[in-house]
Amino acid sequence: MQIAHCQPKLAPLSWQEHLQHGHVPFRRDCLVYQQSLQQEPPHRKVKHPLGGVLSVDTAGPFVRAYDAGGYKTAYILVGVLTWTVPKNSPLKEDDVEELEVEAPNFDANKGEEQDQLQTEDEPAGHEPVQGIFDDPEDESEEPEVQRAPEGEVERKKEKVEEKKEGEEEEKSAEFETRVFRLAAPMYSKKAKEATMVTMDVLLRQRADGFHSGHIHSDQGHEFQGQFKVWCRERGIHLTRTPGDDPRSTGRAECAVKTIKTQIRRVLLQAVATGSWWPWATRFVNELNRAARIGKRPDWPPFLSTAMIRKRKWRRRMSNICVRHLKTMVIGFYLMVNVLVSLSSS
Repeated sequence: MQIAHCQPKLAPLSWQEHLQHGHVPFRRDCLVYQQSLQQEPPHRKVKHPLGGVLSVDTAGPFVRAYDAGGYKTAYILVGVLTWTVPKNSPLKEDDVEELEVEAPNFDANKGEEQDQLQTEDEPAGHEPVQGIFDDPEDESEEPEVQRAPEGEVERKKEKVEEKKEGEEEEKSAEFETRVFRLAAPMYSKKAKEATMVTMDVLLRQRADGFHSGHIHSDQGHEFQGQFKVWCRERGIHLTRTPGDDPRSTGRAECAVKTIKTQIRRVLLQAVATGSWWPWATRFVNELNRAARIGKRPDWPPFLSTAMIRKRKWRRRMSNICVRHLKTMVIGFYLMVNVLVSLSSS
């Protein structure tokens, strides 16, 4: 018996047989098969992300609680800054794992009232000027040039490309782009409030030496209107994601989850209720800032007791009076000093 080492050829199916088999196998002239194979581009990690980009997003609503200034907040502005640093740089934030135990919950109930959303008309955009480079020019015929042998030009291009790739890999091996998380409470999701909080975040970044001229956000109403005008007037490049694709801001979405986990961890460690989440947000933001600037957090834990010295406002006060008070550390205000609250208040 002789075995032939060859693959059998299948006879092509007719159109009727193609329909009976559920539009398989592949046919180029089948519209149903072509439409069923259409997919969106896959979401993969960017190999070489841009540095100096601030991705922002909002989280909430949460349980309304008092924040610095005496007003109640219900939202959090979360930002993620990409920055290129040497690979051996100590500026790095630790990975945050999910909590295994039950932590205080500060999410708002569905029945609670929410703030009225601000609807602002966007300013009319400037139409591009056309016709500047529309003048036709006479194209002169190029003289005939002696062509190189076939394949020689392609080989030279491949060598040049390989050399460039090698140089880029050597440069990229020395540096890497890292992400740094930021957070700040907001009392509403209006464009005015989002603009003010983003201004505070950018100013604090510049004070630490991180200059960002590119903001990336989603299509939320809080990043429209006044926020858009503010970015344009200050020369900040504002980019947005498609409205039907929230995964395009994956870096910011992951940061929201991480910030909420850090807040719950701080509340769980301090054995506090969910009403302390605004101050816990400021405390977590200062911890992330310390990792960003390479500083060791040398302040007491959240809601821990501490002794402070009482200021002597009057000269008539006796020198034997008690000048130290037992207080409770509640967080950071304006990212400058530690705020304390009297235990009796």
